[in-house]
Amino acid sequence: MNRAAEIVKDAQSSGPADGNRKAVRDLLEALAVVGVVAGGIVLLRAIGISYYRGPIAIVSALLLATWFMRIRGESWTQMGMALPRRWRSTIRHVCLAIVLIYLLVGLFQGLLLPLLDLPPPDLSGEASFRGDPVAVILRLVVVAWGTAAFAEEMVARGFVMARLAAAFGDDRRGRLIAAVAQSILFGLGHSSQGGTGMLLTGLIGLIMAYIFYRAGRSLWPCILAHGTVDTFGLLLIYFGFLGGP
Repeated sequence: MNRAAEIVKDAQSSGPADGNRKAVRDLLEALAVVGVVAGGIVLLRAIGISYYRGPIAIVSALLLATWFMRIRGESWTQMGMALPRRWRSTIRHVCLAIVLIYLLVGLFQGLLLPLLDLPPPDLSGEASFRGDPVAVILRLVVVAWGTAAFAEEMVARGFVMARLAAAFGDDRRGRLIAAVAQSILFGLGHSSQGGTGMLLTGLIGLIMAYIFYRAGRSLWPCILAHGTVDTFGLLLIYFGFLGGP
């Protein structure tokens, strides 16, 4: 049993007042971590840091989430980072996530945006490393896999969504509320990509939530799919297929 399920079991075995206090604490911790991401992005933008403000903010949020967990005696292993026992199942979930993401992107770019006459997501900020192979390698390692695949999944799905689900009872209704809420927050966290970028990213956040629960609350399929998709996207930008001229 992982920690998210243990939290619900503890709440059920304690009195109503204890359960309410735990729910409030779960909610406040989730909001505090989200606040660090939002506040960090705003603060770093104000002092002139552009590309790396997102990674810095998400790492700061990861540190706060880890601190909250240490206070409770929790570990990331309990929150979805335990190594999979069945890698075949994990790889199947990774492939499913990638297929769903690219189906969504195809429908979004090929149908929804032309139908509504909306601009594509703004990826121009990612194009600054074109012509610099060292910069693209750093972005692949530090951003695509470090702060995006690992840190974003651990914060968004591993901590925020788990805390929100626990706050709302962690039944089907609670998990649905948590999945929708974290997807909205996940989309807002990508405001540099414009309105359509935030919408697309939020929908991808829903896919990741589905994969997380389908895989038995394991973060590894989400991490591996996230890193793979971002790697391919950065390479497309580097070679001029995305991100404008």
